Parts: sequence; C-alpha cells; structure tokens
Amino acid sequence: MKTQLFPTQIVDKTKMAYGEDIPNFSEPGTGKTISAIAAIEEAEHQTGIVCCPVIASPMWQENLERELGASCQIIKDKATPPARGVDFHIITYGLVTAHFDDLMCIEPDVLINDESQYLKSITADRTRAIFGEAGDGVGGLYSTCRQCWNLTGTPIERYSDDLWSQLRATQPEALERYSALTLDQFQRQFCRMEWKEYAGGASKKWSSVGNQNEKLLSRMLYDRIGIIRRTMDEVEGFMPPVTFREVDVRAKVDRELKDLLVGLDEHEIMELLLQGGDRVNQAYRLTGIAKIKDTVAYIKSIARHRKVLVGFWHHDVGKPIYEQLGKAKFAANYLDGATSMEARYRIKDRFLSDEIDIIVGQIQSMGNALDGLQGAANHVIFAEDNWAPSKIEQFWKRVWRLGQKRHVQVDFCRAYTIPVDTALQKLRERKAKGSALILQFP
Repeated sequence: MKTQLFPTQIVDKTKMAYGEDIPNFSEPGTGKTISAIAAIEEAEHQTGIVCCPVIASPMWQENLERELGASCQIIKDKATPPARGVDFHIITYGLVTAHFDDLMCIEPDVLINDESQYLKSITADRTRAIFGEAGDGVGGLYSTCRQCWNLTGTPIERYSDDLWSQLRATQPEALERYSALTLDQFQRQFCRMEWKEYAGGASKKWSSVGNQNEKLLSRMLYDRIGIIRRTMDEVEGFMPPVTFREVDVRAKVDRELKDLLVGLDEHEIMELLLQGGDRVNQAYRLTGIAKIKDTVAYIKSIARHRKVLVGFWHHDVGKPIYEQLGKAKFAANYLDGATSMEARYRIKDRFLSDEIDIIVGQIQSMGNALDGLQGAANHVIFAEDNWAPSKIEQFWKRVWRLGQKRHVQVDFCRAYTIPVDTALQKLRERKAKGSALILQFP
C-alpha cells in the first residue's frame, strides 16, 4: 500500500481480511475504499470482481492500480466481455446480468459490492445475479468467491429490511440465531408492517412503514456479525468541524400549491410523503419551485466568495437555478441522473481546476462515489430537502470527508410559510433517529 493508513483503517483491514465476509458499513468519508484495498493486500487476494455504480468504476481502477499495482478492466458495455489474465474486473450493477455467465467462470478471490444498498431489493436482477434467486448465495456470484465484502455508508435508506438482502448470503447463521433468516421473518422482527394499496387499489401487499426492535437489531449487527461502522466522530482528529444552518427564504405560492394543501396540516403531510402519491409529490415539487427566486439570490451571495455544491431534488427546480446562475455570469455545471459517467468526471475536473465554481447537482444522483470534491469546496446549499436522511447525508459528505482541511458549512433553504418544507425536515430528522438506533454501537 502506498497510502498511509489511519489507525481505524489498520484495524478495519485486518478485521475484513480475516473475518467471515464482514460488511463495512462505515459512514461516508471515513475511508472504506482504502480499507478494503488494504484488506485485499492483507488477505493476499490476487483476483477480484468489484460491482459498483457507474460513477465509481474509474475510482476503483485508479486505487487498485496505484495501491496494489494490479491490472484492472472496467467492463463498460454489454459487448465487452471480461478479459482473461486480468487481476480485477470492475463492473457496474447494470451490467452484471449481461455478463453473468462469464463472471461465474472467473471464481475470484474476493467479491466487493460497493454501495451495497443497490442490492437491497431481492427481486432486482442485479441482486439475484450476485446473491442467487433466493438471496442465499446459491447460484450467484457469491458462490464462486473466497470472500465477499459489502461496502456502504448508508445500508438503510428506508427501513430495516433494506439490510436483509445484504446479509442473507453472507451472514445466515446470525440471521437464523435471531429468527430472521427469511425476509418475512426479518420484517416481523424488525419492521412495522401495514397492508397497503398501490396503483389506486389495483394491488395490495404488506409493506414496511417503520422500524421496531432497533436495539435488538443493533446487537445482532455488532455482537453477532461484528460489522464495521466507523463514524466521522472516530476520525474527528483528522477532520474540521461541520455546521448546519437554516436559511429562511421567501416563497411565491401559486394557486395550484394552495389548493393542494387545503385541509392538510404538517403531520398529515408527513404521512403522505411516506405513502407517496400524486397530490403530495406535486406539492413537494411546487414547493421547490416557489422558492427558486430567493434561493438563487442566496446561492449567488455565497458563490461570489467560494465554490459551492447546490443540491436539488426535482428537475423543475434544478434546471431554472442552473439557468439563472448562468444568466448572472456564474460559472456552473448541471448534473443529474442522465449525466454520463464521462460528463460527470469532466464536471469534477472542471470544478477541481477552478474552471467552474458551482455544481448544481441532483441529490439522488451525486451521492455515490463522486470523491475528491473535498479538496475544492467546503460549502453545500440545499435548494430542496428530502425525507431520506441517507440521501441528504451522502450529498453533503461529498465535501466533509477525509482530506477536507477547512470548516464545512451546510445550508438548507427553507420556506417556513409552506408546511411541506417543514414536514420534510421533521420527517428526515425522525427517520435519522430511527436509523441511528440500529447503526450505533449498542
């Protein structure tokens, strides 16, 4: 290894190398990637398959080549099969099924699932290709490797059952000990379930609506499985402080938004946000639009002095913000789910080289693997909030991570006159407390 490891990474790489498929659920920014590569060296693994989001592929290639001198192939499309004689094959989750037969023949020393929350659904093709049809590893890539490490800073995006498919193949003994081997058993133990209607009553099923027995699940994760869960507090000695601020912005509420909110209080809006539906989704979108003018004014006041990451949820909010900044002669780029991997890296390079000062990024599209921004920026502004704490956290931790030298400021532009905005904030904070109960050391 060329990188000097932090004390926490030294402990973690040994635990991964000699443990039984120990997952690393450390918070974003605490150095999971380098810990995993150090564990590869410690375990003397010579070959591997890395499954990851598209944006993370070059990062894995760069680090494996630099740290281990390994040869790597990024499998970029359906037409390019895995090459022979390569140490590490790096493939996106979207291509795993297309190359499944060839990947099964590799029989790697280690299988790494980066951002393993992508495997939270057992019905997804990518999950079945990796962990088998039943999620138990049989018939999937998992069955061909010596070790498997799931890496993610956000293992729970909604409710506790997000964990099940990430643990079923790798930790069956622990699940069985806690009477949670099947998904149904896991949900009965650790989730609150409700019989819910979907598509206007066209279909009905039991669905997770909350967590329960959080402390019991925490004990299973730490005492029985021994997960790695580093927090930023543990690397605080290497990190600057981060502060959060609510910025009160004015909103221009139109008739459509007023009509959507008639008869709804904040608590009812919170419940509707969890359930989804056209009415609340439209109100959410219009809330963001109503704040654009004042939000842009605030962004401009900050961007005159420093680089800024601006987060949005809806295109109808992000696009006008980007366009208005451009008209005001600010150097900015726009990034959303449709932005190609190559374009994302161009945007990142432009940001790092001072060609642009602002990235207007979709929250759910920038959270994973866009590393290195901490060297250029220390200010994040959310034009919109979201009720999923993991999405918000991953976004602002693009800049608050190992390597950041300056104080980090995170701002939320909030229209207190619109109950949707305050409901989003309270719902996110409530869900964050529930996840913390599970993922904190018991």
